[in-house]
Amino acid sequence: RNMIDELNQRKQDANAQLEKELENKAAGFKEKEKAYWDWLADAKQAVAARPGVAPLYKFDGKSVEELVAEKKAALNKEVTAREQEYKTWLAA
Repeated sequence: RNMIDELNQRKQDANAQLEKELENKAAGFKEKEKAYWDWLADAKQAVAARPGVAPLYKFDGKSVEELVAEKKAALNKEVTAREQEYKTWLAA
């Protein structure tokens, strides 16, 4: 009976020690958590204080489709001129 009481006492002591360690770790975690949230708030303020970004440069050139259409028109004009020259040469 005495051994059982002694084991129960050791078990209670171990549980109390474990609970104390967990409380200490939780306190450290709370401090780290508070430091993180403070840092995050400061970082957000620093980002908000930055000057705005200039708008992206908009290319005023023609689209690919427009360039292709122009090239096709130029080639058609050239081919038509060659065909007329060839027909004139054949007729002569």
